[in-house]
Amino acid sequence: FLKISESPSLLVIMAEFIKTCVSLFIYTREKTFDSLLTNVLKEKKLFLLYSIPAGMYAMYNVLSFYSISLADPTTYFVLLQSRSLATGIIYQILFKKQLSALQWLSLVILTVGTSMKQFSFSSFNFVFNEAIPLILVQIVCACFAGVYNEYLLKARNVDFWVQNIFFYVNSIIINVFIFIIKGDVSSATLANTFKLPVLFLPLNLAVIGITTVMFLKHLNFSS
Repeated sequence: FLKISESPSLLVIMAEFIKTCVSLFIYTREKTFDSLLTNVLKEKKLFLLYSIPAGMYAMYNVLSFYSISLADPTTYFVLLQSRSLATGIIYQILFKKQLSALQWLSLVILTVGTSMKQFSFSSFNFVFNEAIPLILVQIVCACFAGVYNEYLLKARNVDFWVQNIFFYVNSIIINVFIFIIKGDVSSATLANTFKLPVLFLPLNLAVIGITTVMFLKHLNFSS
């Protein structure tokens, strides 16, 4: 139901570049650039670990453009609402913490509520096709990446903005690789991508991304 004339990979790269610049700006206002280099050299293993959630998010982004084109809108958005429940399950496994009955009830209500908001009996036509497995893989990728990102942010005593930079740089590297493999370099695609209205998309993604990661850092899922 959606035709994409821009390069999804390039839009993601642009968004990650903006987030990297913002993180660098904020970090260097508080600390020196030398201390950033020290952290990078000291935490090489952590940098590599961030390739896991970055790769998961990259897979989610790639799959989304395929599943959107294969599924009807209602099926796509209703199935995506199960992310809340999947996040709860993955959270318990990764953090080894049990969610309370009240927390599970909240997740169920959230899932049902958001699904009903998107649901329309007149337009709903559920057909099990190749889009369904793609959407399910999307859900697992997004939930695992989000929870694992939270785990890395809270488990290591490394500056918040340094960890952001690690994640964003990994994301840029992976999406550049995807961009090259997919061959999204036609003049028409690039022309559509660099139109002024389209350029607001990576800016919007950057704002959402930084806001989300700040919530992950300061909010406790298990509280």
